[in-house]
Amino acid sequence: MSWSLENAEACHREAPYTFYVPSRQLLGRLAAGDRVKLIFKLEDDSVLEFLEAGVPCAYERSRQSGKFEVVRDYDWDAYYSEE
Repeated sequence: MSWSLENAEACHREAPYTFYVPSRQLLGRLAAGDRVKLIFKLEDDSVLEFLEAGVPCAYERSRQSGKFEVVRDYDWDAYYSEE
C-alpha cells in the first residue's frame, strides 16, 4: 500500500471557505496528546482490500505513553452521517 499525506495548506488555498486550516500560531501551540486530523492520499487501490476486510477503527495518541491506541467507543454513525 503506497500513500502520502495531503497538503492541507494547498487544499485551503483551493477552497478557503470550506477547508479550514488553523493559523501557524495556533499550530505552533500543538502539544503531545492533542488531536489533529490527517488526510491520507492513496497512490493505489490496495487499501480497499484492507478497508473491506473488517470493521474500521480510530486511533489516538495516549498522553501517558505517547503510543497510538485504538479508540473502542468511537461514534462511527456520527462520523458517517451526511449532515
